[in-house]
Amino acid sequence: MDGHDIDDGARLDLGGLITADSMLITTGADGDDIRITSILPGTETTVSTMGGSDTIRVGSHAVTSNTGGVLNALDALLVVDGGSGADDKLLLDDSGDRQAGDGELGSDLLTGLGTAGIRFSAIEELELHLGLAGDTLAIIGTEQAEVTVYGGAGDDTFNIGDAGTLSAITNLLNVQGEEGTDRIERQ
Repeated sequence: MDGHDIDDGARLDLGGLITADSMLITTGADGDDIRITSILPGTETTVSTMGGSDTIRVGSHAVTSNTGGVLNALDALLVVDGGSGADDKLLLDDSGDRQAGDGELGSDLLTGLGTAGIRFSAIEELELHLGLAGDTLAIIGTEQAEVTVYGGAGDDTFNIGDAGTLSAITNLLNVQGEEGTDRIERQ
């Protein structure tokens, strides 16, 4: 773990292997930059950023570029609480994944895509980059954050809504299909 002060906030690079029953990362009131590349099985990890405009980057390349990485190294639940600050961002990168994946994005939880789950709260902006193969993502809620999803390469399917209703899509939802033949379907 590498942590150092950026202006008044902190930058934490969690790029190594940490073995524990659980891990809690709590930062202060200033804007922080936290980068998580992997979580070992059984090490539920909670990030609580308190105040400030924080950025939490997640993916196997989060410490370097946060592009071309995968999310399937998250082998235990990741919980992210953006705290009381404004403009908190959760940036999820699975753009290097060569296997087709299925996932579901609810108002406060991402499941699938090779992860053990990512639960989030007090996040104002969530960005998800899908992989190189044909992925299927159900988006059933955006109540916690504005959501932007990038399909990447492959023929992707985006299933929007839940049980025939879009009532939980309450914030901006921006779907960028990118390469491939992509479909958006209402569920």
